[in-house]
Amino acid sequence: MEMNGFYLSRILGGKVFTKDSKFFGKIKDIGVVNKLKNPIVKAVKVKTSKGIINFKWQDIFVKKQDGQYIMIINKIEDINLEHVVFLAQHVLDKQIIDVNGRKVVRVNDIRLLNYGTNIFVVAADIGTEGILRRMGIAKPMVRLGFKLSSKLILWNDVETIFRSNENIMLSKTYNKVWILNPSDLADVFQKTTDYGV
Repeated sequence: MEMNGFYLSRILGGKVFTKDSKFFGKIKDIGVVNKLKNPIVKAVKVKTSKGIINFKWQDIFVKKQDGQYIMIINKIEDINLEHVVFLAQHVLDKQIIDVNGRKVVRVNDIRLLNYGTNIFVVAADIGTEGILRRMGIAKPMVRLGFKLSSKLILWNDVETIFRSNENIMLSKTYNKVWILNPSDLADVFQKTTDYGV
């Protein structure tokens, strides 16, 4: 089964269009149900001319066009957000704390993976590339010859995220956390799905 990965920062602010190609709004955030080791994306928050509206992620079709992500909304229906945690609001820029209470790193971006009909949160990007990517200068720096490294913490090592301004807890000490490169993610995720995500 094909797996495609992308970063949260690449779709935040992305344009949303209706099925008849009319501009509808921009992606403000995406929400997950945080009940699994790899949370599944369930909701999308769209900023429109009439305010913020929340939709089911399944009602959004995502395509890449000229290097940009474009979203098409198939069904305009506001949804209930009970149990939904929003990634930009509740996870980005939060400190990660290990089981000993040490603040160890900050979440600079979030890696998502399209697997089958679902999109999963698979890792937190704690590297400098995540910051530069959000600033929109990561690709130009690579073209200029700079070597940027992504450092990813598997979401399996995240114990708790909160629907508040609190920090994020790890399930172990930081020195026992497996730091990955993006190229390793698909293999690791495949192994976790073999045992049930």
